[in-house]
Amino acid sequence: MANSGYTHSMQKKAFSPIGLSRKPFGEYELQTLGDEKTYISFVAEKSAYVHQICIDGQDLLLNYATAAELNENLWYRNHALLPFPNRLFEGKYKCNNQPLSFEINDKGSSSALHGFGSFASFKVERFELTERTGKVKLVYLHRPVEHLESYPFLVQFEVELAVDLDSKTITWGMSAMNLGGTSAPVGLGWHPYFALPKGGDWRIQFPPNQKIDLNNSIPTGKRLQGLSSKQPERIEAGWDDCFALLDPQDLEVLLVGKAYSLSLKQVGTTRYTQLYVPGDRGSIAIEPMTCGVNAFVEAEKEVLLEPQGIISTGMKMQVTNKDA
Repeated sequence: MANSGYTHSMQKKAFSPIGLSRKPFGEYELQTLGDEKTYISFVAEKSAYVHQICIDGQDLLLNYATAAELNENLWYRNHALLPFPNRLFEGKYKCNNQPLSFEINDKGSSSALHGFGSFASFKVERFELTERTGKVKLVYLHRPVEHLESYPFLVQFEVELAVDLDSKTITWGMSAMNLGGTSAPVGLGWHPYFALPKGGDWRIQFPPNQKIDLNNSIPTGKRLQGLSSKQPERIEAGWDDCFALLDPQDLEVLLVGKAYSLSLKQVGTTRYTQLYVPGDRGSIAIEPMTCGVNAFVEAEKEVLLEPQGIISTGMKMQVTNKDA
């Protein structure tokens, strides 16, 4: 029997705590996967926007309170970033000897920022529920006709959201496959804003890294000393930096506060992490990325996918409550 466009495998019983629910969010549908203490909620059609992540009772994200704020999308909060994260200087690049360009939407750096923005319309393709786990797969098939002058490539993007009640983890993942007949540039990222409640004395510990030297948000080609991988450092207002990750076997970022710590284990082809801290220090964007800044121009090897090629990024999140 058809089920509102979903296919699903379901082994849960009536008493199972995990579920998938839906409710209106302005003109959109807000869907929630999990139980009352550990869950993820999302709006698929707005670049797989994640509205909230709650793990063991801790709300983790700074989000958009209304659909109007989501439509305005001032800070790309909690969006999937595709077909490139971060900036593309002057919006211009070449692929297969064809000059292409995205619209400049960050005038301060004369760049195109975050690819399609919030206009990648994902759809729920499948969900899977067992008694203690749940997964949702979101799909966006990009056809060349959608962006002939900026991105004329046939690429399928997928976002998978997973909840595990036993381990109290939530995993966000995104992948892309080149379905066309020629090579295509692809970079993936996620833009979650993690809330930093006041009085938490928040600190961050990074995996082995180097800081990318930037001039007006564009790389100079130099690498600098990065953040400590040995001990947590105090989070500073105004950070807006990109870090190259040096050990593909060690990609964990750790946020440490007084009430709880948050483990963010980056996965897949994650090569960089961008940090952004607003002036009020009320949140921090920790952005896993498969490529760096201006990668369509400066890092062809990181972004070019051959036909049937796949690239991925992701983040597995787990909370440790200090009073547990």
